[in-house]
Amino acid sequence: MPRAVMTSMRRRPPADIEDQDDNHPAAQKHKFISNVMVFFGFVFIAVPIIVLALSFLFGLMLAEAEGWPIKEGFYYVTSMLCGLPNPLTDFSPETDRGKIVDIVIAIWSLALAGTIIGVVGGMTVISELIASAEGLGKKFTKFRRQLTGFKADPVVRVSEGTHTEAHLHGDGDGDAAAVAAAAAAARS
Repeated sequence: MPRAVMTSMRRRPPADIEDQDDNHPAAQKHKFISNVMVFFGFVFIAVPIIVLALSFLFGLMLAEAEGWPIKEGFYYVTSMLCGLPNPLTDFSPETDRGKIVDIVIAIWSLALAGTIIGVVGGMTVISELIASAEGLGKKFTKFRRQLTGFKADPVVRVSEGTHTEAHLHGDGDGDAAAVAAAAAAARS
């Protein structure tokens, strides 16, 4: 046999789970577990390390500006970054230079908090949890309608910004006169 034909006849190695169809349950499970691990790694390892490292750096700057021990500067900045109601230290900036450094650190901490919230909110696992919650809400609404006998949405839009409750019972046709009366009452 020609070499080209023999090469094409060789068995290919099995595809990794990432190469499989995204709808395959094993691929979805692997992707979800991977996303959860990234989420927990970021939230419970990376964020605390970043906060502590920057607390030390900014605490060092504030301690130098105020003439404090480095430990007290670290405690002050850490309690400020974490938003603790009871600070970890009794020290607070008293000089104008220290107050300016404190303001810069406070502005930075707001930016850091916003960035962390944005990164966490944009993670795939959060999007999946939101989609799951919305799907669960739809299932709950469907289940509630089955229990109560509603076949249609109980809220009827009468006009822009105005809603009225129309209780529809039975087979979903409802009482057309009751719906019309409720709509007329809401308009007046």
